Amino acid sequence: GLSTDRLLRLMAKLRELFPFCQRIGAYATALDVNRKSREDLKRLKEAGLGILYIGLETGSNELLEKIKKNMRVEDYLAASEKLHQVGIAQSVTLITGLAGAGQSIQYARETAQVVSQMNPDYVSYLTLMLDEGSELLEDYHQGRFQPAGPGEALEEIYVFLNHFTGKGPCIFRSKHASNYLSLAGTLPGDLDRLKGQILQTIQGENY
Repeated sequence: GLSTDRLLRLMAKLRELFPFCQRIGAYATALDVNRKSREDLKRLKEAGLGILYIGLETGSNELLEKIKKNMRVEDYLAASEKLHQVGIAQSVTLITGLAGAGQSIQYARETAQVVSQMNPDYVSYLTLMLDEGSELLEDYHQGRFQPAGPGEALEEIYVFLNHFTGKGPCIFRSKHASNYLSLAGTLPGDLDRLKGQILQTIQGENY
């Protein structure tokens, strides 16, 4: 969200303070990327910006609106294309359970389609956590929102993997403390193994 010139100054300072630094990464939204010209992104790449961490959360415009993300799938696809063109790696984060119990799985296919089009270098799944002060936590206390359980969260990831068609290689991770099952692999090569791990866990209820 900072100006390109300020980012360049900060990156120069980082290299001065940490000469052993091999790559600089940053968090970004799709709007942050789309606001910058390709020329500015190239300047950042040449200065050492190697990767951007982008929270897509879901590939459903309906859910993006519900969680007040203020961005649409089209924004993410446009940002992803710009980053591919300038050679900045992308790490995309997704969240299971955004729609609540009994609802989230239906959106997993849409998410798989969007991520497949983005074809990021990394993709990871987190599990929805209800933070203090959030509207969603208040909805939970008032009975308007019911979180998805472990089985449903895992099934959502399974459906995502089952419909992933990206060319890859894409490093897949689901190893955050919030996750019910630790998963790691490279897509599309490890799709069958990862889906098998999920099915085995769901069937044995080992979560």
